[in-house]
Amino acid sequence: MEAVLTGPMGRTLVGASELTIGCDPDNQLIVTDHRTDAHHALVRPDGLGYAILDLGSEHGTIVDGRWLEPHKARPLLPGDVIQIGNITFTFEIYQNPTDIPTGTLGVGVGGIGKMSAPVPAPSSSFSDIADYDTVRSTGTPDAPVSAGASRGSIPSLRSLLAQPRSQQPPYTPQPWVPDGVTTYPPQQQLWQQDRRRLYLSLGAMLAIIVVFSLISLIASRSTPDKTLDTFCNALLAGDGRLADNQLSTKLQNQQGSFLIAELSSTRATACTHTSAITNGSSATATLTTTFSSNTGFSNSPNKTLATLIQDANGVWKIDALQSQ
Repeated sequence: MEAVLTGPMGRTLVGASELTIGCDPDNQLIVTDHRTDAHHALVRPDGLGYAILDLGSEHGTIVDGRWLEPHKARPLLPGDVIQIGNITFTFEIYQNPTDIPTGTLGVGVGGIGKMSAPVPAPSSSFSDIADYDTVRSTGTPDAPVSAGASRGSIPSLRSLLAQPRSQQPPYTPQPWVPDGVTTYPPQQQLWQQDRRRLYLSLGAMLAIIVVFSLISLIASRSTPDKTLDTFCNALLAGDGRLADNQLSTKLQNQQGSFLIAELSSTRATACTHTSAITNGSSATATLTTTFSSNTGFSNSPNKTLATLIQDANGVWKIDALQSQ
């Protein structure tokens, strides 16, 4: 039984060992497409058949329209179409070597896009370095050559092309592990980057929510000065109900109804207070108020010592008003 990968550059025998695929010269199947990693994927014997493994490539590997999970073997069946970058290969099985169609056979070399014929070997008609680079990328020996291009010998071109084109380390087979998956040098994955970005975004959003919640809690918490400010504003607006709500239950029972009735006939024309002095769950401040009657007559300012307490809910209320 012979396994063959048929692609735009011809057919490549898989053989009884790993067939590595990538753009580096140390691969058994070289694909120079710009979306192909240095060590992109491999095909290997797997039980009675063969399997393909993506080596953590940046742009991934597709088999019959489905993306392969990195570093996870996927069995191959005759007729499976493998896409690496912009190059496609068909996996075929032949029971006898004599059944393999005649034609180009050996290590295939891919290119950008699909090609219908093998890349011709360099000849004297295009020994120019620029000519040979053009042929490698287009497969056409008749491509125009720019003026002033330097010329060199075929051996020098071969020496130039043999030089490594990537800083990545050369591929070396790794030991087999019990589950049948081969371990390879890790390569950064786009889906891993997206997952990290998602976690960072969620963490940033959570931190923002926590900060705004703390700010809102601090801004809305009750303080003695806020209670006195609300009380003064209620006096100035003649709002007896709002003023009564700033009193403790004890003071509401003592003076609440009187305060509401008083504000219906008089109106505060001025109301200020000193900064509250807090001592545990109680606080004191001095209120200065001026009232006028319905006749327009204004009384002189009077000072009142206000004592505030904090109820069970943490809300500050005025508990006593004592004239000074």
